[in-house]
Formats: sequence, structure tokens, C-alpha cells
Amino acid sequence: MSLTRARVLEYLSDMHLEQDASRHFSQLSGGQQKRLSLLIATIHDPGLVLLDEPTAGLDPQARRQLWDRIESIRKTGRSILLTTHSMEEAQSVCDQVAIMDRGRILTQDTPTGLIEKHKDDPAVRAVARGQVTLEDVFIGLTGSDVRE
Repeated sequence: MSLTRARVLEYLSDMHLEQDASRHFSQLSGGQQKRLSLLIATIHDPGLVLLDEPTAGLDPQARRQLWDRIESIRKTGRSILLTTHSMEEAQSVCDQVAIMDRGRILTQDTPTGLIEKHKDDPAVRAVARGQVTLEDVFIGLTGSDVRE
């Protein structure tokens, strides 16, 4: 696929990066770098997009912008495999969530389905502070010990 300068600028505009078109990657902020990386990874419309911790280290505005971009990719019918430690992110952008621990899938469902399925689990209830969240399910199933 050959890209014209006008098409590249259109892509950059979609990612709110048009004003930074002449800057080097290293001169961009962390959020800008993540948005540009996502653009580069998806510019040829792959059927499957792999994202590893796409919003790690981003401020709330940059994170939401990236979530919006992920949602727009999903709406085009492409599949996204996303790894994240953020249960808020998983709940916000994922249709299906698999909770893994030590290389094993413990459970899989929609975010709401996981909460519903495990809300009465004693280990989940023990860590919940009020209404059960996806994070409570994760911690209840994987344990509360900090791991490196």
C-alpha cells in the first residue's frame, strides 16, 4: 500500500498528531508515542492487532484517547488481543476477558459476566470493598500477594 503525504497527514490528524508531523519519535510525549505506535501497527488494516499494555504510564486523557482509538478499530471488525494489568481498562475496552495466573487461564467471560459469575466466591468477597468489581474478581482468583 502506497501512502500519499495527504493520506499520512489524515491518519496523523485522526490520532491528534498532525501538528507533530515533522517531529522525531523521540521528541514526542509518551502518549503521543503510544498513539503513533498504534497508528503504525494498524495502518495496513491487519485483521488482528496485538497490544501489550498499550496505556501503561499514560495520563487519564491520553489513556482515554487511546481507548477511543481501540474502540474505533474494533468497530471496523478487526480483532484486538490486549494484555493489561488494568482491570478498569479491561472492563472499558474488552468484549471478552481471560484472567490468567502463572500461564493458566483461570476464567473467561465478558467483564460483566466475570463479575456475575464470581461475585459470591468467598475469596472474591473477602477482597471486595462494597460492590464487586473486575479487579476484585482478579485479586480473589489470583491472590493478593504482590509478585515481581
